[in-house]
Amino acid sequence: MDEIKFEDWRLNAFWGSLALATGIGGFVLGWSWRDRPDALAGVSILAVLSVVGTLLAVFAALWVASRQRADSAAENARAGEVAYWIVHPEVVQLRDIHFPLIESLLRNVGFLADGERIPAGDAATLRTVAERMSMQGTSQVLDKLPLLKGGAGVPVAEVYGRLSRLKTQIASIGSRDEGMDLSFRVHVSLNLERVQRLLAALKSLDFPT
Repeated sequence: MDEIKFEDWRLNAFWGSLALATGIGGFVLGWSWRDRPDALAGVSILAVLSVVGTLLAVFAALWVASRQRADSAAENARAGEVAYWIVHPEVVQLRDIHFPLIESLLRNVGFLADGERIPAGDAATLRTVAERMSMQGTSQVLDKLPLLKGGAGVPVAEVYGRLSRLKTQIASIGSRDEGMDLSFRVHVSLNLERVQRLLAALKSLDFPT
């Protein structure tokens, strides 16, 4: 909305400048015609009309460009608003429910002793959350992410780009039948860091719950 108002201000300035230029031009021509008739003796009416036509064409082109920018800004604002309401519920669900739950469960897994298995309930929860994490709506408006306010499109795009692989990794952790060992502990730790990084990215967004 602010951008549209700015374009309206520019349009008003354009018309004001045009009126001022016309007034000044008329004053100079009138003065020359009255007080310096010889100054215009060598100027033909066709030359005057040619100059006036050129100026009007320039002013018209500037006006059209200004209106096109205003219309484009308004269209982008509407598209960004639509994209926000599609992306918002998915971002909030990941930020407030799925990622915090996965973070808590992976922390618990990290505390398991060597040879100890993930509790069946925690493993089932990891698999379920991995299956339910989705940004299907976001996938339909990827080209509109740059239009989200406050640069929100960048962290949203990052989460979208990493979510598929993260889902696979979390599901594999929840499906492990063997006990804890060093390589699995490293695997859990790396995915915990990924979840924390993506969670921090989403928390930076001004997306109310």
